[in-house]
Amino acid sequence: MARMHPSGPKRTKITLGGWSDYARIGSAENGVKLGKLMAKFVAYTFADGVDFDMEHLTPYNTMGEEWAGLVSFVSTLRSEFDGDVSKNWVATANARRSALAAQFQKLAPWQQKTVSPFFNTSDKYLVEVASNGAPHLEISWTTRFNAFLPKDDIFNYLMPDSPRPLPNETFDSDNEGFQLWPQLGKIIDTVNIMAYDAGSPAGPLKINFTTVLSNFATYGKVPASKINMGFEPGEQSGAGTWEGEALDEKVATAIKNKQTGDHTGGGVAEWAINPNSVQAPSASVLAPKQAMAMQAILNSPWPFGTAPKYTKCGPDGMWPGLTQEKTEEIMV
Repeated sequence: MARMHPSGPKRTKITLGGWSDYARIGSAENGVKLGKLMAKFVAYTFADGVDFDMEHLTPYNTMGEEWAGLVSFVSTLRSEFDGDVSKNWVATANARRSALAAQFQKLAPWQQKTVSPFFNTSDKYLVEVASNGAPHLEISWTTRFNAFLPKDDIFNYLMPDSPRPLPNETFDSDNEGFQLWPQLGKIIDTVNIMAYDAGSPAGPLKINFTTVLSNFATYGKVPASKINMGFEPGEQSGAGTWEGEALDEKVATAIKNKQTGDHTGGGVAEWAINPNSVQAPSASVLAPKQAMAMQAILNSPWPFGTAPKYTKCGPDGMWPGLTQEKTEEIMV
């Protein structure tokens, strides 16, 4: 679905977490186990890596060693990616082809006729997976806008007219990046900043996006090239309010033109690509529209080397130009 896309190949990662709900690791030992398991998911699906979205861990660190577990997980994942997953990439693709062919041969003729388009598309796709070889297996971290803050002004990222929490109030997730980045910054490829869902008891926060970028670079020492500023058009969770298309595109243009000072971000992250039209009717229209507008502004290149070469799928999502009869002959 990603690599044979009609407009060209896309990189696709497996996401773990999501606001940290039900995302407990609990210990460094569990982190190793989870890292090995996620590496298998990537190996068996031929995904381009893993994104972990586990913010708000501070309250749960009192129940277990959540930060130690997360550091262990990411470290293990990078070791697995750079080791057996990449080294065995071609062999894994070829083994999958052999397994599919053997499975196909066990089917009755009428079953083969029914499923042959899928089997043949998969077979030809796996040839190209092997031919392209292992991509750079990316590890990306999705975190919140307050992951890195100055000690003397923890609300420096707010616009002057933004609601402001009471002087003695803080967010549990403030400065969580310091629990992670010093140990893992060298092996994390991308940082996606959630600059949305920003509600507070005082009302929806108004965020200064360029200050957030500066905080990550200045206090977190996160290389600007690794940072994606995240936006969410339309409805937002957490009592957040969208700041509007004009401001989002202004920030994206500043990032593109390196107008955010020495700490320019590397790009933009959009949430989400498929909002539910019933739950989020505005977002379902605005999100894909803004994604296209952002790409027009950024003209982002293929990350991590050159784009792989994959055959574009036909209108039915299958390998183009193959009739059912022709695909049966190929597999048989």
